[in-house]
Amino acid sequence: MSTEVPVCVYKSQPALIFPEKPTPKCPLYLSNTDNLNFLRHTKVEFMFVYRKSIPINNLKSSLSKVLFHYYPLAGRFRNCAEDEDRLEVDCNGKGALLAEGFMDFTADEFLDDNAWLDMAWKDKLLFKVDAKSDSDIPPLVIQVTYLSCGGMLMCIHMNHCITDGVGASKFLHDWAHLHAKPNMDLPISPVHNHGLTFEALAAHVWRCYIKALNLPSSLKIKLLFPAIIRTKIEPNLPKGYYGNSFIYACAKTTVKEIVTAKVNDIVKLIQNSKRRVLSNDYVRSMIDIIEEKNLQLAMSTTLAISDWRTLGIEKLDFGEGKPLHAGQLSSETWCLFLPQIGGCNAIKVLVSIPKKIVHKFEYYMMNDILQKDDELINGEFEFEGNNIKSRI
Repeated sequence: MSTEVPVCVYKSQPALIFPEKPTPKCPLYLSNTDNLNFLRHTKVEFMFVYRKSIPINNLKSSLSKVLFHYYPLAGRFRNCAEDEDRLEVDCNGKGALLAEGFMDFTADEFLDDNAWLDMAWKDKLLFKVDAKSDSDIPPLVIQVTYLSCGGMLMCIHMNHCITDGVGASKFLHDWAHLHAKPNMDLPISPVHNHGLTFEALAAHVWRCYIKALNLPSSLKIKLLFPAIIRTKIEPNLPKGYYGNSFIYACAKTTVKEIVTAKVNDIVKLIQNSKRRVLSNDYVRSMIDIIEEKNLQLAMSTTLAISDWRTLGIEKLDFGEGKPLHAGQLSSETWCLFLPQIGGCNAIKVLVSIPKKIVHKFEYYMMNDILQKDDELINGEFEFEGNNIKSRI
């Protein structure tokens, strides 16, 4: 990256935004899926780049309105009194955190230099909460950074224990809806009860990733991807449900088998893995297993992919136009499939890989090669028709 990370100036302390009206003061039970241990240290994070900015007071007002409907996001996590190993949300109305920053930088500079791919930006664009423990951090933290061009960056952190990508997208769209139409009701009210063209690209990315790592041929490897279960359990989850509503599908094979396999064979492997999990009996049994065991993911031999193309985040409009870019702030664990704004038939692949294999990976993805060395970096690949573009 040629551009240094500019200073972000905070002219005031971040504000706690409370629901605009009184909300229930109660504990919110989190499901077995919500309580997966690794989710406690995982975030659902978004970054939006806008050409025009929204005044901070207007954003505070509309955020307060939407928090009335999503009041658990204004609460805090705590351990259950009956079971110290389980988390619940204390819906105490302590508020979501909203920080306001200023940066001598333009939206075009930010996008043209691919600055957002630099992990160093994360500390500048998302306020770091000084808390004694993770449970003291608000489930919702937002930073709005105003740019010298009149645009703005908006970065949003949501704790994964309280929502998944689909639910987070619903919250954001409901916020934008109330911002534009403050006197209107939400199209679908959120449900707080937490107790209730992918395969081909995933196959290609998984095989390229494993080939680039040059692992022992007999090593067993896995591909994890979330399978949405909203309509796969009986009774179906309500439309307004915004908690975690997925279980992991897992495709297993060996290095030798995936490196020598045709993409079609890998696609069938992924499809079969998905098919296995999407039944009511399987989902119910997995939820029971999750309750009994503290499951851990062995990520050293595992690639996890999540598809964000259908979340609608590229349409998030607070009244001054849709974003120039929408995606995750950083991708240290997950490989994400993202919509390409302005490219009707394009897909972005955001992935963090060891720096020493980045050019190998790029070659396998694009039929070209070079070489490099250590540490994790972010890379973005754009797929449009038969063309692949990369930005490292």
